Amino acid sequence: LAQFFKKAWPDHKICGKPLWFAIHRAMMLSAATFTITGFILILVYEKGKWISADEPIQFAHSIFGIIVISFAIIQPIMALFRCTPDAPNRYIFNYAHGAVGYSAFLFSIVAIFLAMFFPFFDFKENGEWGILVAWSCWVPLIFIIFGFAEIYFRKNDRATVRDH
Repeated sequence: LAQFFKKAWPDHKICGKPLWFAIHRAMMLSAATFTITGFILILVYEKGKWISADEPIQFAHSIFGIIVISFAIIQPIMALFRCTPDAPNRYIFNYAHGAVGYSAFLFSIVAIFLAMFFPFFDFKENGEWGILVAWSCWVPLIFIIFGFAEIYFRKNDRATVRDH
């Protein structure tokens, strides 16, 4: 949302904050909450037992997963300490926040793909490959849809400004 709608909705506000920011914040806090909750549920289910390095695919999945969980915790903490938008070093926060966010997103995809090869899942037999295919199609599709939405909103906002 930040990438696509920051410039597309410059004057749309909710509770005094830019609309894109309010939606971004709510979605990212939800993502962090769900990620941490999922991790806790896994720990409870596994009774705190970590996967052995003798199982390379599951171990790699767990490493990528713990990195994603760490980033999910770091992101809102970074956001609490961000400087004002007009601060001279704001670009440092913007790059760090973006890098951590995109890295968490990419690493989560790696973790999902690794999970597809767990020996106790029989994806060939049960047809769950459809989930992976759907996910693989949805991710680029949402970026394309958001890109077109950004163009649409920017164009309509400029038209509205000209009409007034």
